Amino acid sequence: MTEKQSGASGGEIQSVACAAEILRLMLQGSGVVTLRRAAEDLRIQRTTMHRYLGTMEAVGFIRRVRDGTKAGHYELGTLVHQLASMVASESRVVVVASARLQQIADATRVTAVLSLPSRGAAVVTDSAFPRDVPITVRISAGYAIPLDGAQSMLLHAYEQQEVAARLAEGLPRERRSEFVAAVTRARADGYISRLVGDDLRVIAAPIFDGGTVVATLGVIGLATSLDAEAGERTRELVMREASSISGVVSGAGLP
Repeated sequence: MTEKQSGASGGEIQSVACAAEILRLMLQGSGVVTLRRAAEDLRIQRTTMHRYLGTMEAVGFIRRVRDGTKAGHYELGTLVHQLASMVASESRVVVVASARLQQIADATRVTAVLSLPSRGAAVVTDSAFPRDVPITVRISAGYAIPLDGAQSMLLHAYEQQEVAARLAEGLPRERRSEFVAAVTRARADGYISRLVGDDLRVIAAPIFDGGTVVATLGVIGLATSLDAEAGERTRELVMREASSISGVVSGAGLP
């Protein structure tokens, strides 16, 4: 990145882009960067970099530390630490739920999945596979579940009905009424169970923090592995575990 090649057109936007690059450098250097390294790595004149660093220090992104050298170095500032603390608090559900996924996968003999909301849909955050089953459904962290996928619909089940109706407008016309009906039923039942194609079934339950759905806990496996009897046992287990995790996340239970 140079002063003329920042990927941004305006001076203010260029400054934001530069600040982001400086923070990335700090992450690569264990949270520390010097004026010299920032200027050299980003190919920006030292006087300009000094101005960027000064602005970032003023707003709390970084702080300057006197270390015996003339220039000193810069560390992450108060604002960044506050943001990190907020993220850590929100990720409590990931810590609590992920620790149970393997147990759930082994007990149900199908893949266990934790999903969090992102941009109006559910995104797989973690998954576990049963250890004694040779054929399993593999789903990786980062997979974005479609809007009308089970976990995404479950997230929207606890929103106002007009929100679900508005979201349905983004789907093909023939799938809109099915989406609204499935969302409404999921809220009434407290879980969702849906076929994916002809061969797979997903069963999922919501995880709450207080009164807000913050994640979904689900399993996905061959429909033959989740037939009526096995599916009912699995549903009960998933709902029980989701309720237990909700209690811990909300502070009502013990981790």
